[in-house]
Amino acid sequence: MFFLRRFAVQGRSMEPFYRDGDYVVVLTKNAALSVGDAVVINKSGRNMLKRIAAVPGKGAAGLMKDGEYFVLSDNPIGTDSRQFGPVKRDEIAGKVVWHVRKHADSRP
Repeated sequence: MFFLRRFAVQGRSMEPFYRDGDYVVVLTKNAALSVGDAVVINKSGRNMLKRIAAVPGKGAAGLMKDGEYFVLSDNPIGTDSRQFGPVKRDEIAGKVVWHVRKHADSRP
């Protein structure tokens, strides 16, 4: 069974591709996660859009433990696993499967 959920992009941490005010739709169940996938995570009660940089058992960030993912912001100004550490699988709300720009004529 598949589930979809919509999230608003807030902030500039994933610019230039994802911009403040855009929306993403995420697959919340049965999503296989890979390096490079954009995901919505919930850290300390706050939803954040990030990109997976390392998966359990692999990755440039060293070997990740089972159920842990290293996530990064696309924009260097963003807060990510370099500050708050690896993200557990249950902190990942879902994998981005659709991106809706705030304005149809917006550039990436």
